[in-house]
Amino acid sequence: MAAAFRRHHARGKGLGPALDGTALARARKCLNDRGFTVVEAASDWRLVPGSPLLEPLLLDEAEAALEAGETIARWREQRRAQVAAATLGLTVGHRDLLALPA
Repeated sequence: MAAAFRRHHARGKGLGPALDGTALARARKCLNDRGFTVVEAASDWRLVPGSPLLEPLLLDEAEAALEAGETIARWREQRRAQVAAATLGLTVGHRDLLALPA
């Protein structure tokens, strides 16, 4: 499931090449090359059981995997049941950049 999601993330979306997991490093380098001081910090998204964002996020991930050609119906239904029972939480790894002019 995770591999299918990453493949989908890496596909072009009609706006040029997708940066996928390299976007943060490329943005940092681009800003550093232009003289900015760049500060980076973790800002994970923590979705607790019962969060209204859980189901849409999981369904989007399942849709991305389907578009990448994976069969994930069982995974999707298990996660939906966990969301409905409020037994599933989720942490989405995320980092923020702050670029300050030199």
